[in-house]
Amino acid sequence: MRRANLKSDSQRPAETEATEGLLREFRKYVTSIPIFGSWLTASVVVGLSGPFGTYLTLSLVDRLAFWSLVFALSVPFGFLTRLLMLRITPGPMNLAGVLFQAFLFTVLYFPVLNWCTSGLSDGSSSLPDWALFTAVFVSSLCVTMLRIAIDPPVRQGPRLAQRLDLPEHVRILRISAKDHFVSVHCDDGQVHRVRMRFSDAVNEMEGVSGFCSHRSHWVARRAITGAERVGSREVLHVRDGGEVPIGRKYRPDLVAAGVL
Repeated sequence: MRRANLKSDSQRPAETEATEGLLREFRKYVTSIPIFGSWLTASVVVGLSGPFGTYLTLSLVDRLAFWSLVFALSVPFGFLTRLLMLRITPGPMNLAGVLFQAFLFTVLYFPVLNWCTSGLSDGSSSLPDWALFTAVFVSSLCVTMLRIAIDPPVRQGPRLAQRLDLPEHVRILRISAKDHFVSVHCDDGQVHRVRMRFSDAVNEMEGVSGFCSHRSHWVARRAITGAERVGSREVLHVRDGGEVPIGRKYRPDLVAAGVL
């Protein structure tokens, strides 16, 4: 009997996939109409008005450049806030969630804005901290509501998860087929049985790194914990404690991917 621990082999691609997905989400966030439009509008309006004494101390070009940079710094904080909110409330946000998101962003971004604007004026034209904090909160609230109105949240995850209406925090570990039904095994311990073709189920897992190890079995790469040979038969061990057979036809693909 031979068993190989594949934790390091399966973990690296999963981490790479997560990083690439995060970067894609960040690019999508930055280029969305509400975020880009809010940044451009705020930069122009504040640059023209010249608060904190910048109207007198900086030229128009310098003001526009300065405030564009200051507001650009808010974008990563906005993205971080959105990620934290998805962790706290995976589903659609209600009014309390919108208010909390705006407050959380303000707490994170306010020190940066306060530091950027400190020392710009002699104090006669500067806002007290509470007024600046309130202004950031209200602005964040407006941007959040605008983003929800223009770009409503779209359910993430593979189409098969959407078909089964799985909660967003639930991940599909493996798929198996028998007769005309497909069994979908999830990391919450639930097994969903649905009438559909196995090939269609695999196609609906597009975007998730995984392998067909057998003509009727598919397994997500991040779910693989090891492999074992029992006599002439090889199996993959899955995170939920299950075993997935390895077909001779599919073995070369698993070897080429570094799984075996």
